[in-house]
Amino acid sequence: MFTYVDGHYVRPHCFKSGYIRKDQTFSISIKDTLVESTLKSEFKKELERGNFLPVDSHFCFKHPNYIPIEKKVRLF
Repeated sequence: MFTYVDGHYVRPHCFKSGYIRKDQTFSISIKDTLVESTLKSEFKKELERGNFLPVDSHFCFKHPNYIPIEKKVRLF
């Protein structure tokens, strides 16, 4: 099954079995991102601090274990 968000299919990704329920997802739409960042001040603060980066309908923790970052690469 493929996840469809904001007019496109999300690239396949994996996670540990049982980590989330079948009715949950790690993917988030732009609309839901705006709602969550408005209603949840801690989420908004984390985004403002730059601790998470938007990657293909996900927010990834900005850490070398999850996102390889090279000094000379421009992310956005």
